[in-house]
Amino acid sequence: MPKTKVRVHAALTNDQGILLINELIETIDQIPNLAKSFFGSDVREHLVSMRARLKDGAFFSRPMEVALENWGKAISKWIIPPKERQ
Repeated sequence: MPKTKVRVHAALTNDQGILLINELIETIDQIPNLAKSFFGSDVREHLVSMRARLKDGAFFSRPMEVALENWGKAISKWIIPPKERQ
């Protein structure tokens, strides 16, 4: 018998996820060194793709939410100087 995949819901709604994605894209765009970097352009591309899927009604899962959290943490390192990070 095939295994059934369990889709774990995120704490955020699709609309909240889209808002977070928009904020992350805007942040990337506002930091020139980040926007020009491979990391920034790669993450931005993934965010745009995820936003399009969510706007098309895709299921917003916990793994998607975790990806947004991780990208947000990584992006914040481009904002907060290393000495101020804890």
